[in-house]
Amino acid sequence: TPQSDIERVVRIAAKENKFSMLHCSGDRAMDMGLTAIESVMKTTKENTLTRIEHFGMFQMQDSQLERAKKLKARGLHISVQPTWLLELVKADFENMPAEVAKTGFQFRKMIDAGLEPAAGTDMTGIYMGNINPFTAMYASVTRQSDRGVFQPEQAVTVTEALSMWTLWAAKSIGESKLKGSLEVGKFADMVVLSDDIFAIPPDKIKDLKVTATIVNGEVIYSTDLDIKSV
Repeated sequence: TPQSDIERVVRIAAKENKFSMLHCSGDRAMDMGLTAIESVMKTTKENTLTRIEHFGMFQMQDSQLERAKKLKARGLHISVQPTWLLELVKADFENMPAEVAKTGFQFRKMIDAGLEPAAGTDMTGIYMGNINPFTAMYASVTRQSDRGVFQPEQAVTVTEALSMWTLWAAKSIGESKLKGSLEVGKFADMVVLSDDIFAIPPDKIKDLKVTATIVNGEVIYSTDLDIKSV
């Protein structure tokens, strides 16, 4: 996609008070997305919600992290797909130089930079295993990958992993006043887990099951729990 077209999309979205989502898989694409957002921000007074999909998933330069930090205050959010740690790290090292491949999946750096990465599945209808968030949380916390433990210094805490799938995800779509955490005035959306995610060993996170699902205070799914409403 030409740079001018990317900027046109972001500019139209900002003018119409909509948020733009740029699919940037790779460091060159990330540079183009960041440049487009920077260009629009220079001529827009109001903060505008923008999002970069796959930010830093397979490559991330420190300069791109710094650019994203500056744009965060103007409405930039980033989306990552930690489940690919379990399936694509090996492929990265097979298809690009090791020095480049090792710069992917740097979630610790993103969080420390204040970017609050939102985690998703990258679900396209063919990767059914991606639906389960607990395998992806397990990978984020333990840094297990299809190539062994990958860059363990980039591990996140359990609390941070939960934030990636809840509050930060809600922020990334502009709905943090309604969703993402249990607070007065928000929807009572929650799940009940088969075990205490904070107490079990990190390698057991992948085995967690949902025993009840509550949406806006109404139980829409349950197994052995006698829950009627919240």
